[in-house]
Amino acid sequence: MNKLLLLAAVALPVAACADMTPTQQRAVTGTAAGAGIGAIAGAIGGNAGLGAAAGAGAGLLGGLLFDQSRQAQDRAFQQGVEQVIAVVRPANARALATVRRMSMEWVGETEKYHNLRLQVFRLRPGDLTAPSR
Repeated sequence: MNKLLLLAAVALPVAACADMTPTQQRAVTGTAAGAGIGAIAGAIGGNAGLGAAAGAGAGLLGGLLFDQSRQAQDRAFQQGVEQVIAVVRPANARALATVRRMSMEWVGETEKYHNLRLQVFRLRPGDLTAPSR
């Protein structure tokens, strides 16, 4: 019985996403992931419900921001931009995680900007898995 409920809990959200736009899918995915992580962190701190609510909000925001970024990339490539470049300080863990999450490819380092050693990432049209609607 428990296995059947677990299967239904996993299958229902996946099936429900089939008719959603990419924006809606990213919002739902971000919310669900954030709520799950928040619930775990909240349970450790003594309040799983509060953790889940905070995580869901953060996940929703993250999913929507990722979607806006992907739409901007799609528009740029549709207008003929050949590649998008990002330069990131090596110690900036959040920025590094963001460019990787955006499927940007590491291409090297540069000291071209303000005499700082920066990591260089790029994204080309072929690097995107599927265009946004």
